[in-house]
Amino acid sequence: MAKKTTRRKAPPESYTHPSAGRLNLPTEETAPFMAEEDRAPYRYEPPFRQDEHGEPRLSWDRGDDSEDLAVEAHPLYIHEKIHPAAFVRSLTTTPADRRETHNLFGAAYNNLPDSAAYEWYEHRGNWQNRLIRGDSRRIMASLAGPERLAGQVQMVFYDPPYGIKFNSNFQPSVKNRGVGAAAKDLPNDPVIVQAFRDTYEKGIHSYLDNIRRNAVLARTLLHDSGSFFLQIGSENVHRLAVVLDEVFGAENRMATISFVKTGSSSAKTLAQVADYLLWYAKDRNSLKFRRLYQHLDRRDKIEYMTSYAVVEMPDGQDRPLTPQERQAPNKHLPPDARVFRRVILHSTGHSETGRSEPFEWRGTVYPCPAGRHWSVSHEGLEVLSKKNRLTTVEGGELCWKWYEDEIPGKRINNVWSDQMNPTDLHYVVETSEKVVERCVLMSTDPSDLVLDITCGSGTTAFVAEKWGRRWITTDAAAVPIALTRQRIAVGAFPYHLLQDSAEGVLKEREVSGNNDGNSETRKLGNSETRKLGNRDGGWRVAPCRRPGEGFRVRASSVCQSRGARVRRERRADAPGYPSVS
Repeated sequence: MAKKTTRRKAPPESYTHPSAGRLNLPTEETAPFMAEEDRAPYRYEPPFRQDEHGEPRLSWDRGDDSEDLAVEAHPLYIHEKIHPAAFVRSLTTTPADRRETHNLFGAAYNNLPDSAAYEWYEHRGNWQNRLIRGDSRRIMASLAGPERLAGQVQMVFYDPPYGIKFNSNFQPSVKNRGVGAAAKDLPNDPVIVQAFRDTYEKGIHSYLDNIRRNAVLARTLLHDSGSFFLQIGSENVHRLAVVLDEVFGAENRMATISFVKTGSSSAKTLAQVADYLLWYAKDRNSLKFRRLYQHLDRRDKIEYMTSYAVVEMPDGQDRPLTPQERQAPNKHLPPDARVFRRVILHSTGHSETGRSEPFEWRGTVYPCPAGRHWSVSHEGLEVLSKKNRLTTVEGGELCWKWYEDEIPGKRINNVWSDQMNPTDLHYVVETSEKVVERCVLMSTDPSDLVLDITCGSGTTAFVAEKWGRRWITTDAAAVPIALTRQRIAVGAFPYHLLQDSAEGVLKEREVSGNNDGNSETRKLGNSETRKLGNRDGGWRVAPCRRPGEGFRVRASSVCQSRGARVRRERRADAPGYPSVS
């Protein structure tokens, strides 16, 4: 009888970010050795965008100190560092190897000299993602000031309370999401109740003040090409748009995105089923933007082509599709048939350079319509003719063939109509992963830094980890911190091949059908990303390494902290099981 063999699972791998670093910081243990001036709060005054054109401003009771945006920035102390990938590897190693594996805080982990333990903010070590508990404004001031991260964040995601209701701000227990507004539903911790009362002492006026101050600090942390996303409901979306116009400038409002959270509503009037994202750039002219597409199957593509869809038969003849072929193309179309869309070849405006002149194709002269010009030159039209990419529509108008396999998908616009409610709820108020994922993918590249100042259940950190972005996330309450720690620690993530690795080149040839050994790595715009496949109705763009950036995959992560001024951190390493998506 043949001996049964078991396949050994590959050890967990993890992201590293060699080109990124972080200043060494004090810990709870080394804090007593800090000089008094080092422990004292640092007064940080964020720069505020000046209104030079007399733009409209929302009027509310801003208080006497509305123009004083200075914040006391306290040191952020490291409470705990966790290296889950090393822990998992230790379970399968010998005791001797285990002792080496458990040395989590040596040079390989921190990349800091021994003297760095007592020389705070003077050395740069390995990047480590961070989970921080404390007041968001003080944390952002500390990041921008002593830690010198101003201008380093590529994306900020901010999901403030939609309104001034206690049960939309706090969840008293990790085991109970049923938070009501009655006295019995309030948490036992009086600090949380007091924080809510202090924050919203003047109702909507305090609410708007809080949003504005956080937005000013977030803008300070953003890179010039960075994006700021604020999620909000219909109750306050219009107010907050005007507030953010003041902070970022109306010219830097990129879009108001609506996304569907529920399919129905019990409202007696018009059902409100959507929430909103207010998307702002720090500088529109420098904005980093990566276009996203929604996956379309063959039937979807035919529907997307509308009446312009035509089928090219194996013998080269074109004809319209039958209703049956439109409904079930894979069932009714011949195996070698290709569907294409007829695309008009002229654009608005008369040309004085000859591109409005008639073009002859297959013995027929095709005039360019009055007041228009050919979208490509006559030389380009000749190239299309030689490649058999020209055709005509009824009435004799010249078109070019856009084949189904050349359509990347449907461009995602500012209306996200597919339902995006969380499927696995962790927190009383939680954002769908798909919403955050789209924001991350269209505004960042792998290894870029993402910040979420209201972590909730850690969706932003989870998505950033999944796509190879660095992240920092914060919250003032213990429950969101605990939920995020657990979610990141047990998360399983897909294994992504690096595009410029040998394995990535082979995979590129496989998915593109080009196996001649001469294919080059495909780049979409300026982003070194590529499509490996699609799931959940959307395109998945595989994170790839930028030049000099190298990171290996895949892992989850975990962090821990305690106290309002205590920061938790962790390395971007954790247990996970590789799989190619």
